[in-house]
Amino acid sequence: VHKDQAKENVVLELATGRMVVFLTNEMTYIYNPFDRTDLVLQSWVLQEPESLKFVTLAGDQASKDEAWGITCGPNTPGGRCTNVFGIGVGLPGGAHGSDLNYWALVASGTDAQVKAPLTRFDMDLYSRPADDWFPGTTYAIHGGVVCEGIY
Repeated sequence: VHKDQAKENVVLELATGRMVVFLTNEMTYIYNPFDRTDLVLQSWVLQEPESLKFVTLAGDQASKDEAWGITCGPNTPGGRCTNVFGIGVGLPGGAHGSDLNYWALVASGTDAQVKAPLTRFDMDLYSRPADDWFPGTTYAIHGGVVCEGIY
């Protein structure tokens, strides 16, 4: 059966051991079995589809993110972007400088909170117990200090 209806259908007589090959983009077929023991084997030889390359995407940012496969988290920012080639991080509790320091901190289960060091400021001048607190003072004297000797 031609897919182009202007062309005439072709009837093929089947015989034992006969193989019929045709292009499925041009034709299809109808098979009427003779009896219950008839067996038909069909297969397709496929080729890889042409790959598409994005030149530009139009639409709102959520639709663009979905097209790129970004399906969770915040939408990517629009406009001009900056490439980051390296990043450094300072972690409290001496967890920076080596991955071993970081994992030791994680394994010990500490929160890395320490009393603010004197090299930052004198906590005794600016802190009061919670019961004696007044504006301009703090009752929190501990924090996640990256390192003591910053000066």
